[in-house]
Amino acid sequence: MTVPPALKDLLIREAHLKLSRAAIQPAATRLESEQQALEAGKPGMLASKGRQEAHAESLARLAGKQERLRSGLEQLDRVEAQMGKLVLKEAEDYCRAAFPEYLQAMAIRKHRADWMQWLERFTEKAAGLTRALGTLRNMVCTGYSREQHTYSPFAIQALPPASEGAREVEAEIKFANEISRLQEQVLQATGVTAAALPRLPEVDFSQRVDRIMQVPLVEAQIQFERIIAEVKQLHERGIPQLRAQAEQAGHTQEEVLLGYVALKLEELRQQVAPEVNPAETERSVAESERLCAGA
Repeated sequence: MTVPPALKDLLIREAHLKLSRAAIQPAATRLESEQQALEAGKPGMLASKGRQEAHAESLARLAGKQERLRSGLEQLDRVEAQMGKLVLKEAEDYCRAAFPEYLQAMAIRKHRADWMQWLERFTEKAAGLTRALGTLRNMVCTGYSREQHTYSPFAIQALPPASEGAREVEAEIKFANEISRLQEQVLQATGVTAAALPRLPEVDFSQRVDRIMQVPLVEAQIQFERIIAEVKQLHERGIPQLRAQAEQAGHTQEEVLLGYVALKLEELRQQVAPEVNPAETERSVAESERLCAGA
């Protein structure tokens, strides 16, 4: 595979950073051993003043070396972290351009974003349906004629908002399940072994709400309690569970996508490895520091 020039440059810089760390780490270990040896050989209280001062000066020089080395390692940490982000971005762009299956799999991110946006909208719809049902229940109990088994005009006026709210909730559930179905298709087509977004059970709230005023008040009150309890459970318990399931699915999907990129990255690192010249490490690290400082 041909490595894009921009990604190749970053991978070579990354390799030089690793070489620099490999060179610095033994020096840090050596200085630590020297410090332990100096501390173990600290002159006693009866030693001459000159010997004590010489020992203190040696410790101070060693501390200065350690501080410079520590500062260099911290700078290297920052540059490596920034370089890693640059490498990952270029690698993802490369995978999208070079591997159609990865580009196709990227659609699951959009599915997940759409689904999470839907969840916020669905939360509002479910809460609205709960309020509309509560209003309808209160109106149904007001002005009901037990002799004629008829409901008041106020109850009749409160029915359409509750019925419409029920249909909206049903439509939202179908919409979410369609997103999940599309994502499942993408996962299967691309061979991504990750859980898909959760699906919701279909409900028939609108039909039940429409029929509720066709029965006597006692039966209507029972139906109200059942429907409101179901909607409330969906709102208070079902939605948090759906959110947790979707987030878990998202984590596993991202792990698979990042794992794919990591695998391709490792192949590219091996490909450019012969072009990494240790004699150029110092210059390359200095350039990378300037590059990352301006990023």
